[in-house]
Amino acid sequence: MNTNRLRVMQIAAAAGLMSAVVPALAGLISLGEQINNGNFQAALSPAWTVTGSAEIRPGGSTINTSTGNAGFDSFFDSAFAVLGDDGLAIGGIPTAGTSSISQTFILPSTVGGETVLSYDLTISFETAFDGIDSASVTGDIFSASFGTTTLFSQNSNAFPPQAVNDPFNATITGLAPGTYTLTFTLDESGIIIDPTNTNFTNTAAGIDNVSVIAVARVPEPSTLALLGVALAGAGLTRLRRRERRLC
Repeated sequence: MNTNRLRVMQIAAAAGLMSAVVPALAGLISLGEQINNGNFQAALSPAWTVTGSAEIRPGGSTINTSTGNAGFDSFFDSAFAVLGDDGLAIGGIPTAGTSSISQTFILPSTVGGETVLSYDLTISFETAFDGIDSASVTGDIFSASFGTTTLFSQNSNAFPPQAVNDPFNATITGLAPGTYTLTFTLDESGIIIDPTNTNFTNTAAGIDNVSVIAVARVPEPSTLALLGVALAGAGLTRLRRRERRLC
């Protein structure tokens, strides 16, 4: 084997080794919105799984225009979901039990033919929780959870006589592909210590503009690996020019 051919093989081998030992960087692929009917412009079902008392109300409904412990003080401009109240204002039925809405989605293991390394999710929504319980009651609890992670939790015993409004936004990174569930729950099963004490009202929770944006991280060739290939190509070009001069 002549010297030039040996050098060609050495350069090619070096480029291949460089590509193999340099770890892949992560490319980003957006999967977009994962939640259906997050603005509650259609019926809750089938997009949302419902338990207990849950329904959609128009933006100008009584519960959204009442004040104090009777409503959300016009917090929502358009249709929104309500947990824990079948009437027109807070204080109606039901007064106990658990109500929830949840939605499940799948983050696939491959996207565009590429194996997904992990996912980043941006979760956002708006909520309002109103009503108050006296110290004789353990309190109603309104919460949101993503899988086994609690995003927030509020107890009605801490309320002043006004609605509590909570725009929420958070990014969760490093999620593995799989099945995930976003859930909103109003737990009104608190124990009444003194049934004769009437210094409390029912509670209700409002939810709107729910969004879960997913971005997949996938492998892509690293800069150094590509540089190795480029250097190998340059080396081969120089050897070919040298061979021509010797001919």
